[in-house]
Amino acid sequence: MSEYRALKLIKLDKEKSYNRTLQFENINSIISFSVQEFLDYALKKSKDSICLPKKTALTEIINLINSGKDSYYLIEKELTPKEYRRLHYPRPRRYLKDFIEPYGYKVISDTIAKLVNPELKYWMISDMCLEGRCNVLDKRLNNFVDTIYFQIIDFQDGHGGESLHFPDMKPFFNVEVYSDVAWPDFDCMSSEEYEKWKTHTPVSKRNKKINR
Repeated sequence: MSEYRALKLIKLDKEKSYNRTLQFENINSIISFSVQEFLDYALKKSKDSICLPKKTALTEIINLINSGKDSYYLIEKELTPKEYRRLHYPRPRRYLKDFIEPYGYKVISDTIAKLVNPELKYWMISDMCLEGRCNVLDKRLNNFVDTIYFQIIDFQDGHGGESLHFPDMKPFFNVEVYSDVAWPDFDCMSSEEYEKWKTHTPVSKRNKKINR
């Protein structure tokens, strides 16, 4: 069976600095962008034909940002060792040994004078980077990069995905994961719908990358 692959180069202005920022950290990277540029994106996006929960999420984060003059951050949590073992992933003892509380890895974000922003969603972060409006720090080198790649791999059998990569093609952020399992569109589910799904779905079948 044939497969589809696509690769897009995205140029970033790593020298750009911001007075107010939104910052996201995961195990591989720190992604940040200007609050003002994010507001421009969010206001434009909220006028698109998107589902109501996404419009609501945009409204909530716009209201939060406009309520003060703060910068914000969000730090992604890896699976806890207990969750990792429950999902029957390989080498649970090694995972437990390498796990650093509370997030699972060494966090290097400067969170001084910043507020946690739980309203920031993965699809918002990927949208900003796909438009070239983010800064990306490679934690391996502790340096900002001036280019990233957006890669699509579709195996045409329901599997594959979309991801962002450093210049050396090391992936650092998942945009979307394809699956032959019929997953609901979590970003377009209301809180009530999501809680109902979570109640009736075994932990072993849940996607750990949901950002609600």
